[in-house]
Amino acid sequence: MVENDLWQLLYSRGFAERVHRLGFSGLTASECGTIGRYFSGKGPLKKGQKVEVEELSFENLTFAGLKKEHMRERARSLNELVMSYSLTGYLNPPKTLWESRRREMRRWYRLVTTDPFAKLWSIELADCYLGDLDLYGLGQGLNRFFLYLGAPELRCQNFICHVINIWLQAMPLKEWGVEVLTSPVFYRDIIMKEALMELGFFELGLSYLGRERVCIFAYKILNSLMT
Repeated sequence: MVENDLWQLLYSRGFAERVHRLGFSGLTASECGTIGRYFSGKGPLKKGQKVEVEELSFENLTFAGLKKEHMRERARSLNELVMSYSLTGYLNPPKTLWESRRREMRRWYRLVTTDPFAKLWSIELADCYLGDLDLYGLGQGLNRFFLYLGAPELRCQNFICHVINIWLQAMPLKEWGVEVLTSPVFYRDIIMKEALMELGFFELGLSYLGRERVCIFAYKILNSLMT
């Protein structure tokens, strides 16, 4: 595994999850200052390379490595409040959040795709971006994932279950050290919560992601390879 000073610090400080969801916009000024002070005077950082992921095609869907060219569509989708809430937890997003969104999304992409403890996929239909799936905290005691779908019409229980089930059955999660997979879902995201429960996830309890309440769902990995 390639060393990456920044991500090792983000995980050790408990910041990594918010960065995966929001980029550095998810951190407070004080937290960003903590990161800056840590690296001050330490010389050049060890910057990780982009992490490659296993690709999968099933029926008409393709799970491929997250692509920079999809960031425009991802940024545009956040104009829909239901989409913004599913990703950020904000019912009324601050005007500064995702300001200059395409630029911020490209910065987010460059950051999260170098996390050596994560794997990120674009979900595509005929090379068109539908959404992405982010698995992070591997070997860091988290083993978390979230699914983001880039259009309101895709956020229905049947399609969410279909996408996650394909991924669960095909990926070698146990080989990656995942015995129990967890997912934080913002409290009012009823569709996502019901989809996870239909798939066999169970609710562990409530927590916070930043200042917003989330329900933590868990899933025991039994057999993660399609036969």
